[in-house]
Amino acid sequence: MKTTYLKTVIIYVLLITSCDKKEDVEPSPQLDSSYENKEDVEPSPKVGSIWTWGTNKHGGLGNGTTQNPRVPIQVGSENDWKQISLGAWFTMALKNDGTLWAWGDNGEGQLGNEGNPMIPEPVRVGSDSDWEVVSSGFFHTLALKTDGTLWAWGKNTSGQLGQGTNTSSNIPVKIGTDNNWVEISAGAHYSFALKADGSIWGWGDNDNGQLGDGTFDSKNEPIQIGSQKNWQHIYAGASNTLALRRDGTLWAWGNNTYGHLGDGTSIPMGSSTPKQVGSDKDWLKVSNGELHVLGIKRDGSLWAWGWNNEGALGDGSFTRKLIPTLIGADKDWKDVSAGYSHSLGLKENGLAFGWGWNNHGQIGNDLIDKQRTPLQIQSETKWRAINTGPGSLFSSGIRE
Repeated sequence: MKTTYLKTVIIYVLLITSCDKKEDVEPSPQLDSSYENKEDVEPSPKVGSIWTWGTNKHGGLGNGTTQNPRVPIQVGSENDWKQISLGAWFTMALKNDGTLWAWGDNGEGQLGNEGNPMIPEPVRVGSDSDWEVVSSGFFHTLALKTDGTLWAWGKNTSGQLGQGTNTSSNIPVKIGTDNNWVEISAGAHYSFALKADGSIWGWGDNDNGQLGDGTFDSKNEPIQIGSQKNWQHIYAGASNTLALRRDGTLWAWGNNTYGHLGDGTSIPMGSSTPKQVGSDKDWLKVSNGELHVLGIKRDGSLWAWGWNNEGALGDGSFTRKLIPTLIGADKDWKDVSAGYSHSLGLKENGLAFGWGWNNHGQIGNDLIDKQRTPLQIQSETKWRAINTGPGSLFSSGIRE
C-alpha cells in the first residue's frame, strides 16, 4: 500500500514506495511506501505544500470533506511539509520541524493519536518533534526518530507492530531498544526495516513468504533476513517484497501471482527467499504496488512489470509483463510511486505524471478513463515529491 536515510554519508531525498530512510544517507520510497535517495547527486529536498486527489473515503485526502476531487487540492495552507506516506485509507505526513501529522481512517488506531474512527483533517500525533521518517501500511504505521529508534502503531493481528504480541495499539510504541535503524517500509500487514550495518529485518504476516526467511510463518518480532549486510533499500508491498543491494542489483521474494518477481513467471508462491531480478546492476529505486512494480535505473530510464489490465505499466498496452520492461525513451525520471493499479511519476524538471486505473480520479488529470501512458498532472512544474501506496486509490504530492 514504499517513502529513507542512510547514516553519515549520503544526503537524503524524498521518495515517496514504498521505502523510507533516516537522515545522513538516502530513498524509497519506499511501498516504498515513501523516502528514497539518489546518492551523491540530489540536493537536500525542499519542503512545500501538500496536495491530494482521488478517492476520499474516510477523509484520507485531508481536505475536511469526503468529496473525491479528480485534480490536486491543497491540504490546508502550510508549506513546511517534507514527507507524506499513504496507507489504505489514511495519510501520515511529516513537517520540517520534526512533528508528525495524520488524517483519514483511524479504525485500527493507525493515526496514532487515540482519536475518532475518521479524522478528515490533519491532526498532530503526540507532542514529539523528533520524528525523522514515516511509512504507512494498510492499517498500521512505522516511523523512525532522529535517535535511530523504531516505532509502530495501528493494527497488529499479524504481529506487524513487532512487539512480540498481536495486540494492536492506537499510540506509537517503541520496537525493541536498538537505535541503529536507518530505513523503514510498511507493507500491507507486515513490516521491514534496514539497519546501519546493511542488514534487513522483517516481521508480521508471512503467508506468502514475503518476509524472505524461507518459511511461511508470521513473526511478531523483527528477525534478520539472511546474513547479508549489503542491502541499501527495502520496499514492502501487499504480499511481496523487493530490495536493492549496494551493488545496484534488485532482489524480490513473496507472492508472484501478478509477476512482481520479474522472473518471467506468475507462479503464486514465487519465492520465500530473496531472488535476483535479472542480472542488471544499475537499479536506482523501485516502488512496489499491489499489482505491479515500477523502477528507475541510474540512467533515469523508467521500467515496469506485473499486472497491466488498467494500463498501470504505462507502455501503451493492457498486457501483463513478467520481466522488467522499458517504458518510453525518456531518461529524466526522478521518482515513481505505484498504487493499487495506478502509477505516479516525477521528472527532474518538476513535472508530475499519472497513468493507469482512474476510476476515482487518482491519476489527477480531471479525466475519467484509464490511461495507458504517462499523462502530465496539470501544468505545475514545481513538484518535489509524489506518493501513493500499494492499497491506495488516491494520490498525493508535495510542491513548492
